[in-house]
Amino acid sequence: MRRVLLLMIIILLLFVPATFTSEIEFQEGLNSFFGFMPAGFDFEHARQAEGYWDRPFFELFEWGIIEPEEGFFNFRMTDEYVRRAQRYGFHTLANIHSIGHGEHLNIPTFKRFLSRNNASEKPFWITEVQIEDRIDKKTPREYADSLARSYIFALANGAEKLFYVNLRLPEHLPSEAEGGPGFSDLSTLIDLSGQPTPLFYAQRTIALKLANFQKIKKIKEKIRGKIILEGQYRFINDDRVIYVLWGKGRLPSEIKGKVKVADISGSEKILTSGSIRLTSSPIFIEIIE
Repeated sequence: MRRVLLLMIIILLLFVPATFTSEIEFQEGLNSFFGFMPAGFDFEHARQAEGYWDRPFFELFEWGIIEPEEGFFNFRMTDEYVRRAQRYGFHTLANIHSIGHGEHLNIPTFKRFLSRNNASEKPFWITEVQIEDRIDKKTPREYADSLARSYIFALANGAEKLFYVNLRLPEHLPSEAEGGPGFSDLSTLIDLSGQPTPLFYAQRTIALKLANFQKIKKIKEKIRGKIILEGQYRFINDDRVIYVLWGKGRLPSEIKGKVKVADISGSEKILTSGSIRLTSSPIFIEIIE
């Protein structure tokens, strides 16, 4: 029975007719490296955050929804979800579990696993990312910094796509005392009032700044526990070079003169390289002279 159900889900995902607004949008979606787990029908905000991929969570594919009675299948809600996702240009995936927690997402360990199995060059997707807010009491901006460090580290270390768990806080999420994960809207992209949070702008800025990069050079990297303390990377797209930097180190020696600097909110300034001091919040630097 479960094999039949799995086959039906795969057929559903492959053959529900798409209604993309254009071929260009479809191709942009394939190239995008952000998604959600799940968008939860809120595809409008998900797209505004530059997400194009969706990994439906269990509420659409669990047995009690699509098989309310043994041997009787009802895909009505699932069909509507997939159709709505396609109207917004989303690509829908079946469930693949996360490979880790912490800002590094266990990528170093996973890459060692790939290497041991002669698969070092295989691309991988991280389909369950969530910035934890159960332990450390941080500000929304600090959560955004954590998200940015995690995403940039992942992209620089071979991840092709990342799927964030809580675009919004689920309506019926059990509390930590009730055995739930203990997440709050501090770590969501849309808060309880429906407004974008600093994490929303961090994800969108990364997507817009690093879109279509072709090569990456790792300059410096330091991990301690769950935190990526230092990161210095060069992202290259044809003749355009963007440096993404954070930590306590100095700027790479090739960054000189006037530069364009953007923070994770997307705010930009023209500065001289000598005036820049790195912090725990990533910045994007382009040399302009």
